[in-house]
Amino acid sequence: MLLVPTAIGSLVLTLASERASGCVTYGVDCAQVSPVLVVAAFLVSAVSGALAAAWPHRRAPFEGWRGLLITVQISAQVTLAALILSYA
Repeated sequence: MLLVPTAIGSLVLTLASERASGCVTYGVDCAQVSPVLVVAAFLVSAVSGALAAAWPHRRAPFEGWRGLLITVQISAQVTLAALILSYA
C-alpha cells in the first residue's frame, strides 16, 4: 500500500512542529514513545502487506486469511502514523 509515503509524510509533519524541533535541537519536551514500537509497527505493516500481496486469492481452506492480513497491515500502518505523529 502506501507505507513509505505515510511514514515520510508523518515524519515531515512531525519535524515541522515546534515540539519536535525542540526535542531534536535541545532534547527537551520529547515524546515518551519508544522507537522500538515505531519500528515494530513498520515491520508488521510491511510483512503483512507483502504476505497479503503474495497470498493466493482462492486457496481453500485459507480464503479469509488474505482479508485478515490486509486488516492487520492497515491497522499497523495507521498505528505507525499515530506513533510518529505523537512526537509532534
